[in-house]
Amino acid sequence: MIKLALLIAALSASALGQTGEKESETRPPNPRLALVAGLIPGGGQLYNRRWLKAIFFAGAEAYYLSQWETNRNSYRDCVETSGVSCNGDLERRNKFAWWVGIYYVMGMVEAYVDAHLITFPEETVEPAGDIPATQFQELQ
Repeated sequence: MIKLALLIAALSASALGQTGEKESETRPPNPRLALVAGLIPGGGQLYNRRWLKAIFFAGAEAYYLSQWETNRNSYRDCVETSGVSCNGDLERRNKFAWWVGIYYVMGMVEAYVDAHLITFPEETVEPAGDIPATQFQELQ
């Protein structure tokens, strides 16, 4: 259920786009610097001035790290106290370790792509080349 809520939040944050600050921005973000800032969870989004996305990515990373830590301690306690198989604890620990890595990389990639697309034109572009605009509309 929590994964579904995080997925919905990620998709809605991407759909919202947060385009209100484009006019006041003096420089377009450098994608490489956004990638480097993304080494800190939510840092790339902060660099791109996407405050809600930064909160989401940092929060998701903190959640998965805390769950990984909880399951790591649970697995360690199970191994130390009983001779019984602790495969369930091991699987949960490994699952959350994967989620930590996935969200970490996803945050960096999202910051890099967002920095590239922040200057993407929002208006409709007329076709250029051999086809006149009237014929282009007929082809659609």
